[in-house]
Order: sequence, then C-alpha cells, then structure tokens
Amino acid sequence: MSIVITFMMLTGCSLGNDITFDVALKQRNVDLLPHLVDLVSDPSSLNYGQYLSIDNINNIVSPMACDKLLVSNWITKNNMFILNDYGDGLKVKGSIVNVSKAFDITILPLRAGFKIQGDYIIPKELNYIVEFIEGLSNTKYPRIKVY
Repeated sequence: MSIVITFMMLTGCSLGNDITFDVALKQRNVDLLPHLVDLVSDPSSLNYGQYLSIDNINNIVSPMACDKLLVSNWITKNNMFILNDYGDGLKVKGSIVNVSKAFDITILPLRAGFKIQGDYIIPKELNYIVEFIEGLSNTKYPRIKVY
C-alpha cells in the first residue's frame, strides 16, 4: 500500500479533494503607470485629479485576451476550472489528481491543508504569459514587519 493511500485512510482525506490556487499572469504596460500617476498628480496637467478606476488599471495591465485564452484552454483541458478572473491573475480550482498531473507535482492532503512534493512545472507554451503559481509550493516566505 502506498504512503499516500495509507495516509488518506488514517486521515479520512480523499484524492477527490479539491485544491485552489492562483495563476499570476504577466502584466502589460507597467512602464506606463508612473507616467499616468504623474499626469493625475500634476496640478498643471489637464488630467489632474482624474484618477483611474481599478477597472481602468486592469484594462491597461491585463494580458491580451488571446494570451489569457491559451491559459484558460490549458486549465480546461486539464479538468480544472477558473473560479475568478482578476485581469492579471486567475483563481483556479481542481481535484488533487488533476492538479498534480497538470503541474507534475505530488499533493498530499493533510487535516489542515495540503503538502506539496516537488516544484510545479509551467508548460513551455505558457512560460511567456504565466509569471508564477501561488498556492502550489511549500516555500516559506519571511514575514516582514512594517513600521
């Protein structure tokens, strides 16, 4: 009996459990943002005080629709689905089995979450558009105090 099956029997977890994660997409036009800030902050500018909405900013920085479609199609092809589209990122959900296969990792269900074995692999055809995956690694990031 494998360690995963034994562990699942002891904890009551199932490989059918779903896991959610975020796919961060490469932003466009980020170099324009400082210029836009200057325009709305300069009293002599015609755009002074005309702040951009979150939707406007998302339209400026979000990837091209055709690039997002490639990512979306890959997610669907791997039997996962998009819970939310944030413009420059996607909240995705899939079963442990499907996510493990799609990213070439092992996901072990725990009582309080999951343990990931291995480093996720972003498909070569999506490397130019996918920056990183949040939620599919065991990397511990130091907490920084902000004063």
